[in-house]
Amino acid sequence: MWVCALIAALAVATSSHYPLVVDEIDSPERAEFIEDVDRARAYLGRLEPGQVDFFRFEGVADQRVTFEILVPKREELRALRPDVVLAGPGLTDDCDDLSTEAEGCERVVTSAAPASIYEGFTQSYYWSYAEPGRSNSTAALPVDGSYLVAVRADDDEAGGPYALGFGTEERFGVSEVLGFPLQWVSARLWYFS
Repeated sequence: MWVCALIAALAVATSSHYPLVVDEIDSPERAEFIEDVDRARAYLGRLEPGQVDFFRFEGVADQRVTFEILVPKREELRALRPDVVLAGPGLTDDCDDLSTEAEGCERVVTSAAPASIYEGFTQSYYWSYAEPGRSNSTAALPVDGSYLVAVRADDDEAGGPYALGFGTEERFGVSEVLGFPLQWVSARLWYFS
């Protein structure tokens, strides 16, 4: 029985972002730390109207960071379009609306219309808001330093679940493989929340 579950987990692990549920990351001080932004991970959160969730990582100059913002493909969530902002040193846009100490910001490009995609780990369909014609959006870091990624919903927008994917390198250790059944159940519960 366990052998079958392990084989199924490994088969799924070859095609998508590993899901991790996050909670209470609604301030820069409580930001979820991303140890390796190149590693394929999907952080599953939930936004209320006007809420901002934060993620933090260390980056180096000229590093290209990959983002993917997803919303469960449910008709009542079609209008939910989380805004994604990268904040940190060397970026040039204004960050006043994020209430952070960051020197500057960059808006992560989202498409004009949501695209439907299938995500293999959670075995679910999502609305994707990446660059038109692409599966994800990227940003080049201007200098070495600590960066914040803010995910937010407008005040007048209904809240709901979202997934923020980082990275494209599908590297999975023993703990991820063994923990996958629990992560899958958590992701499915989150999806329908």
